[in-house]
Amino acid sequence: MLTYTYISKGEFGLVEKPKPTIQHEGDAIVKVTLASICSSDLHIKHGSVPRAVEGITVGHEMVGVVEEVGSAVTHVKPGDRVTVNVETFCGECFFCKKGFVNNCTDKNGGWALGCRIDGGQAEYVRVPFADQGLNKIPDTVTDRQALLVGDVLATGYWAAKISEITEDDTVLIIGAGPTGICTLLCVMLKNPKRIIVCEKDENRIKFVNEHYPDVLTVTPDECLGLSVRTAITAVRMWCLRLPEQRTPSSLHGSVRDRMPSSRWWRFTTRHRPCLCLTCTERT
Repeated sequence: MLTYTYISKGEFGLVEKPKPTIQHEGDAIVKVTLASICSSDLHIKHGSVPRAVEGITVGHEMVGVVEEVGSAVTHVKPGDRVTVNVETFCGECFFCKKGFVNNCTDKNGGWALGCRIDGGQAEYVRVPFADQGLNKIPDTVTDRQALLVGDVLATGYWAAKISEITEDDTVLIIGAGPTGICTLLCVMLKNPKRIIVCEKDENRIKFVNEHYPDVLTVTPDECLGLSVRTAITAVRMWCLRLPEQRTPSSLHGSVRDRMPSSRWWRFTTRHRPCLCLTCTERT
């Protein structure tokens, strides 16, 4: 089968590979019907993901049809249309039980697909822990609609959840791309007092103003004077971007100091100084 493969830093290419097979009783083989590109794929290409393995098929945003399952898989069966979760996870380790599946300690857990094991920019993909990582797509939902579920919409939902938003809060969402819009929709479910979206692209600002007229849009320069309790970065960066003119790397390990009231940051600093991708690569 034809795959889009990480060859070396700065180089992706189309490579012929064998169709994947079941390697563990919890695996499933999915025939990919639709896949998308994430900026994290570009991070791999640019050499910004040290744990990415040269020679792996990239891609972790895909939907498809289950073709084969391992003997221990019970939640899906061949023929099911499914979304694929960006994170594969065992469900049993400390982080999985706490809900932080991105830090699953299993060798095939966390961000494995398209990073450490072959991903979904291919005709077929092997999905470990299929019972946790695959979700059936309802008949009324198209593949194109479901494609957002495994990563983009899930990212927005998770951001809104861990931000502990109340109806008295003003929420700032940084970035109005696909992830930012999904974050906006999830934040709206929390009914905060006010929602502000920071974006510099005129087309994206126009889209927000047309579809969500009650949401205030501002440019990055206009963000400097804002006072908010909750800020969510939705620009597919791995570290929080603050109004100060700093690079993300200057914030590693010090993010808690910027948001001391959140239980999320108290959790992260109890176990690691920072849970961004760059910092977790060091552990």
